[in-house]
Amino acid sequence: MLIAWGAAAFAQALTEPEPEPAPAEAAPGVVSDERVHELVEGLYGRELPAAGVCVDRPALGEPFTGMPVPVGVQRGARGCVLVGVVVDGALLAPEDALAAALPEAAWQALSSDQRVSALQRWTGAVELAFVQPAGPATVTGRGNGQWVVTQRVLRRGEGAGTSEAASLTTTWGADRRRISVTEDVTGRWLTTLYVRRDKLSGIAEAAVDRALTDHGRVVRQCFSDAWAADLALDGRVRLSWTVADGKVGTVAVITEAGTNEALARCYAQAVRAGSYPAGSSGQVTWVFGVDRRAMSAD
Repeated sequence: MLIAWGAAAFAQALTEPEPEPAPAEAAPGVVSDERVHELVEGLYGRELPAAGVCVDRPALGEPFTGMPVPVGVQRGARGCVLVGVVVDGALLAPEDALAAALPEAAWQALSSDQRVSALQRWTGAVELAFVQPAGPATVTGRGNGQWVVTQRVLRRGEGAGTSEAASLTTTWGADRRRISVTEDVTGRWLTTLYVRRDKLSGIAEAAVDRALTDHGRVVRQCFSDAWAADLALDGRVRLSWTVADGKVGTVAVITEAGTNEALARCYAQAVRAGSYPAGSSGQVTWVFGVDRRAMSAD
């Protein structure tokens, strides 16, 4: 199946300015990103670049209070790593934040099933704010008032393009403070981008390579963003486009099982921006693929 985008549609999408959003007034009690940044700098005792601090704002709702805000810092290839949670305007260690956001009276008012639900929501929205959950968390109560949460996750690894699957087991005390976290890494992968010829008619392969290389940064960013959103990213995108008198005309995605449409549209923008030798015309079909390979345990 072909989905085509003509030059006019792309030109409009790429040149029309985004409407300016109306300035929003902060709700009472909401801590600004600027204030969060100041709190993290206070934690580390030094200035940090704006891009080095990660902020998430989950809508937890009741029974949680204090508008919890998970906060992370960028740590190389691992990306954002949780370092604290802002509750009621104070930056708390992750192990202490649940007790502040779910006070004793509110906790005691919950049924057993409601406590399970609350711990699942906290795990997914706060503990794993910067990690990709792989299925729902399992919550088990103990007779001594402790609770054990087991969650499978995908997360970034130590090297560029690496990811790992792990099972995390978190034990919470009766006071809703985190006692311990243990993990079992069950798999590691290396994910890379490859680009190759599929079909060509009337255009030299070297000309296509040059056109794509000129916009390689955009292509790589498309891939990087898609992988960051889904560490299990795999498969390929096949694009077909026409060239007339050195200019790209219609660009189409050849949809196949598992084609990532958003990623295809991103790649197509780079393709549309390519230029070819004056007078050249023809048809190009190219593969933009993702290679996700299991890594050895070594």
